[in-house]
Amino acid sequence: MPSNEEIAGQLELLAVNRRTLALLLRQERLQGGRAYALPAVVNGILEARAEIARITAALKGWGVAVELHPDDIGAPEAEVPGAQPPQPHGGIHIYGGTFNAPVGQSGGSSTSSVYSIAGSLNIGASPGKDEFLAALRQFKAELAKASDLPADKADEIGEDVDSAIKALDRPQPNVARAGERLENVRAMLETTLSALPSALALGTLIGQVLAKLPGLGG
Repeated sequence: MPSNEEIAGQLELLAVNRRTLALLLRQERLQGGRAYALPAVVNGILEARAEIARITAALKGWGVAVELHPDDIGAPEAEVPGAQPPQPHGGIHIYGGTFNAPVGQSGGSSTSSVYSIAGSLNIGASPGKDEFLAALRQFKAELAKASDLPADKADEIGEDVDSAIKALDRPQPNVARAGERLENVRAMLETTLSALPSALALGTLIGQVLAKLPGLGG
Protein backbone atom coordinates (compact mmCIF):
# COMPACT_ATOMS: atom_id res chain seq x y z
CA MET A 1 0.00 0.00 0.00
CA PRO A 2 1.48 3.41 -0.94
CA SER A 3 2.23 5.93 1.78
CA ASN A 4 0.29 9.16 2.26
CA GLU A 5 3.33 11.03 0.93
CA GLU A 6 3.34 8.98 -2.28
CA ILE A 7 -0.37 9.58 -2.81
CA ALA A 8 0.01 13.31 -2.13
CA GLY A 9 2.93 13.46 -4.57
CA GLN A 10 0.90 11.86 -7.35
CA LEU A 11 -2.05 14.18 -6.68
CA GLU A 12 0.26 17.19 -6.91
CA LEU A 13 1.77 15.83 -10.12
CA LEU A 14 -1.75 15.38 -11.50
CA ALA A 15 -2.59 19.00 -10.67
CA VAL A 16 0.63 20.24 -12.33
CA ASN A 17 -0.10 18.30 -15.52
CA ARG A 18 -3.66 19.62 -15.62
CA ARG A 19 -2.40 23.21 -15.29
CA THR A 20 0.07 22.58 -18.09
CA LEU A 21 -2.67 21.03 -20.22
CA ALA A 22 -4.97 24.02 -19.66
CA LEU A 23 -2.21 26.39 -20.84
CA LEU A 24 -1.50 24.29 -23.92
CA LEU A 25 -5.18 24.06 -24.85
CA ARG A 26 -5.43 27.86 -24.60
CA GLN A 27 -2.40 28.20 -26.86
CA GLU A 28 -3.96 25.75 -29.32
CA ARG A 29 -7.14 27.85 -29.51
CA LEU A 30 -5.13 31.04 -30.02
CA GLN A 31 -3.29 29.40 -32.91
CA GLY A 32 -6.49 28.49 -34.75
CA GLY A 33 -7.15 24.96 -33.51
CA ARG A 34 -5.46 21.57 -33.72
CA ALA A 35 -4.93 21.70 -37.49
CA TYR A 36 -2.78 24.84 -37.29
CA ALA A 37 -1.22 24.65 -33.83
CA LEU A 38 2.54 24.41 -33.38
CA PRO A 39 3.94 20.87 -33.15
CA ALA A 40 5.30 21.80 -29.71
CA VAL A 41 1.78 22.61 -28.53
CA VAL A 42 0.15 19.51 -30.04
CA ASN A 43 2.87 17.20 -28.72
CA GLY A 44 2.69 18.87 -25.31
CA ILE A 45 -1.07 18.27 -25.15
CA LEU A 46 -0.61 14.60 -26.02
CA GLU A 47 2.17 14.20 -23.45
CA ALA A 48 0.21 15.96 -20.70
CA ARG A 49 -2.85 13.80 -21.34
CA ALA A 50 -0.74 10.65 -21.34
CA GLU A 51 0.75 11.63 -17.98
CA ILE A 52 -2.71 12.43 -16.59
CA ALA A 53 -3.99 9.02 -17.73
CA ARG A 54 -0.97 7.26 -16.19
CA ILE A 55 -1.29 9.09 -12.86
CA THR A 56 -5.07 8.61 -12.73
CA ALA A 57 -4.71 4.88 -13.38
CA ALA A 58 -2.06 4.58 -10.66
CA LEU A 59 -4.21 6.44 -8.12
CA LYS A 60 -7.29 4.34 -8.94
CA GLY A 61 -5.15 1.22 -8.58
CA TRP A 62 -4.31 2.42 -5.08
CA GLY A 63 -8.00 2.86 -4.29
CA VAL A 64 -7.90 6.67 -4.51
CA ALA A 65 -10.97 8.24 -6.10
CA VAL A 66 -10.05 10.63 -8.92
CA GLU A 67 -12.63 12.81 -10.66
CA LEU A 68 -12.20 13.01 -14.42
CA HIS A 69 -11.70 16.54 -15.73
CA PRO A 70 -13.36 17.45 -19.08
CA ASP A 71 -9.96 18.36 -20.57
CA ASP A 72 -8.31 15.07 -19.57
CA ILE A 73 -9.56 13.34 -22.72
CA GLY A 74 -9.73 15.32 -25.94
CA ALA A 75 -12.47 15.04 -28.53
CA PRO A 76 -11.37 14.89 -32.19
CA GLU A 77 -11.75 18.17 -34.04
CA ALA A 78 -13.86 18.33 -37.17
CA GLU A 79 -12.08 19.20 -40.38
CA VAL A 80 -13.35 22.35 -42.11
CA PRO A 81 -13.11 21.96 -45.91
CA GLY A 82 -11.13 24.77 -47.50
CA ALA A 83 -10.18 26.30 -44.16
CA GLN A 84 -7.11 28.48 -44.18
CA PRO A 85 -4.77 28.83 -41.20
CA PRO A 86 -4.58 32.20 -39.45
CA GLN A 87 -1.65 34.33 -40.57
CA PRO A 88 0.10 35.89 -37.55
CA HIS A 89 2.11 39.03 -38.11
CA GLY A 90 5.59 38.22 -39.32
CA GLY A 91 4.62 35.00 -41.18
CA ILE A 92 5.11 31.99 -38.95
CA HIS A 93 6.09 28.71 -40.60
CA ILE A 94 6.26 25.30 -38.97
CA TYR A 95 8.73 22.64 -40.02
CA GLY A 96 8.66 19.19 -38.38
CA GLY A 97 9.21 19.30 -34.63
CA THR A 98 10.64 22.77 -34.37
CA PHE A 99 9.12 26.23 -34.35
CA ASN A 100 10.61 28.41 -37.08
CA ALA A 101 9.48 32.00 -37.43
CA PRO A 102 10.97 34.80 -39.49
CA VAL A 103 10.36 38.17 -37.88
CA GLY A 104 9.58 40.69 -40.62
CA GLN A 105 10.54 44.35 -40.65
CA SER A 106 7.62 46.75 -40.92
CA GLY A 107 7.29 48.23 -44.37
CA GLY A 108 9.28 45.50 -46.12
CA SER A 109 9.18 41.84 -47.01
CA SER A 110 12.64 40.94 -45.71
CA THR A 111 13.14 39.21 -42.38
CA SER A 112 15.37 40.52 -39.61
CA SER A 113 15.92 37.25 -37.80
CA VAL A 114 14.90 33.60 -37.68
CA TYR A 115 14.66 31.43 -34.58
CA SER A 116 14.04 27.72 -34.25
CA ILE A 117 12.89 26.43 -30.87
CA ALA A 118 12.74 22.70 -30.10
CA GLY A 119 9.32 21.14 -29.71
CA SER A 120 10.28 19.29 -26.53
CA LEU A 121 13.11 18.87 -24.04
CA ASN A 122 15.21 15.75 -23.59
CA ILE A 123 13.62 14.70 -20.31
CA GLY A 124 12.12 11.35 -19.38
CA ALA A 125 8.99 10.51 -17.42
CA SER A 126 10.88 10.20 -14.12
CA PRO A 127 14.13 12.14 -14.53
CA GLY A 128 16.96 12.07 -12.02
CA LYS A 129 18.71 15.23 -10.91
CA ASP A 130 21.37 15.15 -13.64
CA GLU A 131 18.80 14.63 -16.39
CA PHE A 132 16.67 17.44 -14.98
CA LEU A 133 19.63 19.82 -14.87
CA ALA A 134 20.50 18.91 -18.45
CA ALA A 135 16.92 19.76 -19.48
CA LEU A 136 17.17 23.17 -17.81
CA ARG A 137 20.43 23.87 -19.61
CA GLN A 138 18.76 22.82 -22.86
CA PHE A 139 15.95 25.28 -22.09
CA LYS A 140 18.54 28.05 -21.77
CA ALA A 141 19.96 27.10 -25.16
CA GLU A 142 16.46 27.31 -26.68
CA LEU A 143 15.91 30.66 -24.94
CA ALA A 144 18.99 32.03 -26.71
CA LYS A 145 17.29 31.32 -30.06
CA ALA A 146 14.24 33.46 -29.23
CA SER A 147 15.41 36.66 -30.85
CA ASP A 148 11.97 38.28 -30.65
CA LEU A 149 12.16 38.51 -26.84
CA PRO A 150 13.21 41.86 -25.36
CA ALA A 151 16.80 41.53 -24.14
CA ASP A 152 15.98 42.55 -20.57
CA LYS A 153 13.15 39.99 -20.30
CA ALA A 154 15.30 37.25 -21.80
CA ASP A 155 17.97 38.10 -19.21
CA GLU A 156 15.40 37.88 -16.40
CA ILE A 157 14.26 34.48 -17.60
CA GLY A 158 17.88 33.31 -17.87
CA GLU A 159 18.61 34.48 -14.33
CA ASP A 160 15.58 32.62 -12.97
CA VAL A 161 16.63 29.44 -14.76
CA ASP A 162 20.19 29.84 -13.42
CA SER A 163 18.76 30.21 -9.91
CA ALA A 164 16.72 27.03 -10.39
CA ILE A 165 19.84 25.19 -11.56
CA LYS A 166 21.80 26.35 -8.51
CA ALA A 167 18.96 25.31 -6.20
CA LEU A 168 18.94 21.79 -7.64
CA ASP A 169 22.66 21.26 -8.25
CA ARG A 170 23.51 20.39 -4.65
CA PRO A 171 23.57 17.23 -2.49
CA GLN A 172 20.10 18.07 -1.16
CA PRO A 173 18.23 19.77 -4.04
CA ASN A 174 15.99 22.65 -3.02
CA VAL A 175 13.00 21.68 -5.14
CA ALA A 176 10.73 24.36 -3.65
CA ARG A 177 13.18 27.14 -4.50
CA ALA A 178 13.65 25.82 -8.03
CA GLY A 179 9.88 25.62 -8.46
CA GLU A 180 9.47 29.27 -7.45
CA ARG A 181 12.02 30.45 -10.02
CA LEU A 182 10.56 28.31 -12.80
CA GLU A 183 7.02 29.45 -12.00
CA ASN A 184 8.30 33.02 -12.41
CA VAL A 185 9.50 32.06 -15.87
CA ARG A 186 6.15 30.51 -16.78
CA ALA A 187 4.25 33.54 -15.46
CA MET A 188 6.33 35.95 -17.56
CA LEU A 189 5.88 33.87 -20.70
CA GLU A 190 2.12 33.57 -20.14
CA THR A 191 1.49 37.24 -19.30
CA THR A 192 4.08 39.89 -20.12
CA LEU A 193 5.41 38.11 -23.21
CA SER A 194 2.33 36.17 -24.28
CA ALA A 195 1.91 38.10 -27.56
CA LEU A 196 5.34 37.02 -28.83
CA PRO A 197 5.48 33.82 -30.92
CA SER A 198 8.51 32.38 -29.14
CA ALA A 199 6.78 32.74 -25.75
CA LEU A 200 4.30 30.05 -26.83
CA ALA A 201 7.06 27.57 -27.65
CA LEU A 202 9.12 28.40 -24.55
CA GLY A 203 6.01 28.22 -22.37
CA THR A 204 5.44 24.67 -23.59
CA LEU A 205 9.01 23.71 -22.68
CA ILE A 206 8.89 25.23 -19.20
CA GLY A 207 5.56 23.45 -18.66
CA GLN A 208 7.27 20.14 -19.41
CA VAL A 209 9.93 20.92 -16.81
CA LEU A 210 7.45 21.95 -14.12
CA ALA A 211 5.36 18.83 -14.69
CA LYS A 212 8.39 16.66 -13.82
CA LEU A 213 9.76 18.78 -10.95
CA PRO A 214 7.70 17.25 -8.09
CA GLY A 215 9.34 13.88 -8.78
CA LEU A 216 12.73 15.24 -7.63
CA GLY A 217 11.35 15.84 -4.16
CA GLY A 218 10.61 12.19 -3.54
